[in-house]
Amino acid sequence: GRLYRRRWLVNRNRIPEELAKDLAGRSPADYQHGAVIFDHKGIFAWGWNHQSDDKVHGDFSVHAERHAIFRAQRSRNLRQRLIGATMVVYGQKKSNGHVLCSLPCLSCIKAIRDSGIVKVRYSSDSNNWITSPAATIGGVFFIPLKPLTW
Repeated sequence: GRLYRRRWLVNRNRIPEELAKDLAGRSPADYQHGAVIFDHKGIFAWGWNHQSDDKVHGDFSVHAERHAIFRAQRSRNLRQRLIGATMVVYGQKKSNGHVLCSLPCLSCIKAIRDSGIVKVRYSSDSNNWITSPAATIGGVFFIPLKPLTW
């Protein structure tokens, strides 16, 4: 209802890099990461790294990138917005707040590409932002095993 619409407008108007930094602070891990997904309409999904306490699969680490993608994929409308979207990932050390290089791992890179996200912007340990097309992020070229359906 009404509360959801208000919260949506606030999140949609945030600067993605600032929101990713705030989300990283939600993580209980020593190395905190936050991820935000947005398109031309604004921010529509976000996540942070944490431990899952899944009763079936046991405890495992959930990366911020996968958390954000999972949240977007829960809704058909948001799932469609993933195609052509941009992801911002921010990392920091919990103990002192130093910025970390938040280049996504290979598993997250695959999930990013499979979801249809086309650009990734991530923090570097020199406190700069690096922007890369999802097709070549981190110098890793990815050839899908199955053709992408648009």
